[in-house]
Amino acid sequence: MASKYCSKSGYDGGSVHVSITISPSGTRSYARRERKSQIAYAVEDAIRSADFKDYSLQTPESLSCWNPDCIGFSLIEYILCNICKDERPGAVLVFMTRWDDISSLKEKLQAHTWPKLGSYNTVLGYPNRVLLLTCHGSMASSEKKEIFEEPEDGVRKIVLASNIAKTSITIDDVVFVLDCGKEKETSYDALNNAPCLLPTWISKASTHQTRGRAGRVQPGECYHLYPRCVYDGFAEY
Repeated sequence: MASKYCSKSGYDGGSVHVSITISPSGTRSYARRERKSQIAYAVEDAIRSADFKDYSLQTPESLSCWNPDCIGFSLIEYILCNICKDERPGAVLVFMTRWDDISSLKEKLQAHTWPKLGSYNTVLGYPNRVLLLTCHGSMASSEKKEIFEEPEDGVRKIVLASNIAKTSITIDDVVFVLDCGKEKETSYDALNNAPCLLPTWISKASTHQTRGRAGRVQPGECYHLYPRCVYDGFAEY
């Protein structure tokens, strides 16, 4: 099973550059850097020390725009469109952190238009080409049934899912997985004196579990939507 570490990249002359591996330049002190997170500075350092000779000029520029506090909807669009156009058949599972993100991304993809040679190709928003589903804890029974069924020939199934698809269910025909690298974790709201769920970076063990959702019955691929140096900073468990 292939595993790819991705960062936001641009559309470049008909090809999509989404996969890049970056090694961190070493341990640094971030004591005086207060306005940005340590992750953001680690990515900046990795970009400065990386060798981009085999990539387009847009790749380092796009990587520099990567924001650790946001989910890159545009990057997800690029990858999904590339999979639908160029990759072998198989369902796609996209892990998101919460229902708001799942709903927003679904609306964005349903309205999707892809510019190419002066025309528009509605690959992701065309229901005869793509079956777009959601998977979360409060979904209806009819939605659950669709998730496990194989689509008609020529139709790509894309499931936008919460962590329920990581631990509670298995979708056998998933070949491609997109991992945003975050999940909701129980925290404590001191202001309201109550527990709350907040997005947080996953562990390396959780990353391996996410990767295992791809290729359950055939070879699969996993796209990690963050630079390799971010993964290197994850906790083991």
